[in-house]
Amino acid sequence: MIDYAVEYYHEYYDIGGTLHRVELLLLEYSGGATRIEKSDAIPVRMRHTGSKTDFENTIIQGQELVFSFNVSRTDVDTFDTLFESDYKDYKVRYYVGGVLEFEGYVKPENLSKEFSKDPPYVRITLSATDALADLKNVPFGNGEVINDTLTILAILKEALTPTGIEFDFQIQLGTYENDYQASTDCALKEAYIDTRRFFEWKTGKRKFMSCWEVIEAVLKDFNVKFKQRKEKYQITCHHEGNGHHYLFDWATLTEQSRTTVTNTLDLTGYKYDPIIEQQKVRPLKTAEITFRNKDLGGNVTGMDLDDWNNAAIWTIDFSVGSAVAAGVITLSSDDNTYDEYIETANFNVAKVTENDFLKITFDHILFSHTSPFPLKAPKVKITITRPDATTEDVFFVIKENWASYESPLFKALKVVTTGNYSVKLSFKQVVGPTQWTTASFKLKMFRISKIINLSEGEVSSGVVYDEY
Repeated sequence: MIDYAVEYYHEYYDIGGTLHRVELLLLEYSGGATRIEKSDAIPVRMRHTGSKTDFENTIIQGQELVFSFNVSRTDVDTFDTLFESDYKDYKVRYYVGGVLEFEGYVKPENLSKEFSKDPPYVRITLSATDALADLKNVPFGNGEVINDTLTILAILKEALTPTGIEFDFQIQLGTYENDYQASTDCALKEAYIDTRRFFEWKTGKRKFMSCWEVIEAVLKDFNVKFKQRKEKYQITCHHEGNGHHYLFDWATLTEQSRTTVTNTLDLTGYKYDPIIEQQKVRPLKTAEITFRNKDLGGNVTGMDLDDWNNAAIWTIDFSVGSAVAAGVITLSSDDNTYDEYIETANFNVAKVTENDFLKITFDHILFSHTSPFPLKAPKVKITITRPDATTEDVFFVIKENWASYESPLFKALKVVTTGNYSVKLSFKQVVGPTQWTTASFKLKMFRISKIINLSEGEVSSGVVYDEY
């Protein structure tokens, strides 16, 4: 590593009594460290500079630090070397409570010095970057072919090496390959990639991906964010709650630890005081919210509809039969003329308003089929049986990929009176060239709830809202 030494430093305490320290290190410096005595009220500002418009798809979260301090007018010339420096001549380290929060390089083009007539002090502002953005302009392997198969972690190290900042890796991933890995393994250390994927031939020349593009390419499928923080390169899946942190050292990429992380926060003990604002003038910007429907209590059936094997809940009649695994039911047919169906037991629904509707939701797929003709996507009929034994039907198309069905506010789903209702799904195919020889269907997450259609403009006083 290139040697840097502290030329200037500044220390201050925040309102909570925590010590903050900013160090300016000069490349190949051998002199003593000079204390900067004065600064702004808030000398240091930090921010991650990921995309403002597309945060969800931005993987690398670069970081910037801005430091403002004041020097005596008579001493301002001593900082000329800072203003005359090149990029990466000066490095900044920022500590909070003795913990390194940031390390990066001063960007000379962003240095500023404020002048006024005979000021006692001159304000100097500098900004520093963690150098991750530099990787956009650096070809992977520095433009040399790395003809090898490396772990994802080794590829990340190679891509980060041009920054000159060598931190350990802290990883919270929550993903592993269940056939070849144990749940205690870190996929980034166990998965290998052929590095020849990172260049291509164009017009007789090799075109290399940049180090930035390589980092995004190898991390994209893990749905993670990458950034520098607290003397580590952190790789975190923000959709993971409780999990584990893996720590790998930079030098050898050896696992140093695996620790349990609890990110769940109980807000019960927190008190939030509402802020009330009174205005006599109507605000220029207002928003009006219209509730189109209201869920009246979740599962209206009172039954566990995921319990597919319970004959007291479901009647299932298929020519081949059914099988259940991990909450998914597979319905198999070898006779397109058979009246194949599933049907719920009766469940009681109370009519509260004139605009109550049943809402039916579930996931579905046409998993497999054979047919002497090209099979069009079959329609499945949903039949609602009411307390007076009358029925009405709605239809949906089931295709060869997983999809979700949510019933619209059709007349067939209206709660006409209090009493027992049932829901039946019929899979009998129409006669003609679209019929199947064999077919299997899969369903999961079957739910029936009750909602109010507020667009009808009528709400009974019996409906209680959580908030307005």
